[in-house]
Amino acid sequence: MKPRWFVWGCTIILVILLMAQCLFIVDVTECAVITFFGNPTRVFLDDPGLKWKWPFPFERVRKFDSRLQMLELPKQDREYLTRDKKNVMAQVYLTWRIADPVQFMQAVGAQAGAEARLAIVMASALGAALGEAPFSALISESVETIQLSTVVGEIAKNVKQVAQSDYGIEVVDLQLNRLNYHEQNRLSVFQRMREERRQIATRFRSEGEEEAMKIRAETERERAKVLADAETRAAKSIGEGEAEAARIYAEAIALDPEFYRFYRSLQTYDKIFTTEDSVVIPSDSELMRFLLDEPIQ
Repeated sequence: MKPRWFVWGCTIILVILLMAQCLFIVDVTECAVITFFGNPTRVFLDDPGLKWKWPFPFERVRKFDSRLQMLELPKQDREYLTRDKKNVMAQVYLTWRIADPVQFMQAVGAQAGAEARLAIVMASALGAALGEAPFSALISESVETIQLSTVVGEIAKNVKQVAQSDYGIEVVDLQLNRLNYHEQNRLSVFQRMREERRQIATRFRSEGEEEAMKIRAETERERAKVLADAETRAAKSIGEGEAEAARIYAEAIALDPEFYRFYRSLQTYDKIFTTEDSVVIPSDSELMRFLLDEPIQ
């Protein structure tokens, strides 16, 4: 008869092995699917902790990463045709996570398979959306004509629909991270853009010169008006001053007419005798009145 300790030891080992087969842990970053002979029976999504299952081969557990993942198309730019047959190169990226672990397991099996399927879906949706859009809706100087956000929204809508319905994947976001011309067309496009900018600059200069001419003309009119008003006021002031001077002269002459005649004669002498010309004046002239010893009667 075998010792009792041997029996207890074997029993403990069997219990440990059974627990190892029946218990498992779902991490907070994981989701899990329990299959019974290959058929899914239970799903643990957003439900981390210690779980149990029937031992192998009755039930098996498949774990998947439930965190948010990012996927980009290959780094080299892919070339696409727009509706008006112009070549563009584009790259997109998306973020995704598992929405239905059972469908995900059955459709793609693992993360690598999911990324491969999503890359195909992204490329197809991108080509279809760009093929329906005119070139001016993607790259344009006019805000009114560009519709890039609408095109990206259509791509995201198509990718989300296919990923959800076919693969059990939730596409959280999809964005365009690169849009470019083909290399052989880039220089000509840049030249056209420079020409368009030059035309815009010329139009702005013309409008500015026209506005400047209007401002100068308006300023000139205001200046002429101000000068005319000033000249009118000046003429009025001069007239009033001359009238006042004439009044003062008249009052002064009325006070002493003889002195005024004497003063005017002196002014006349000053103008006549300061020149180098010879002047002959009769002795009985009024001008000689104040130069003779005796006054002229």
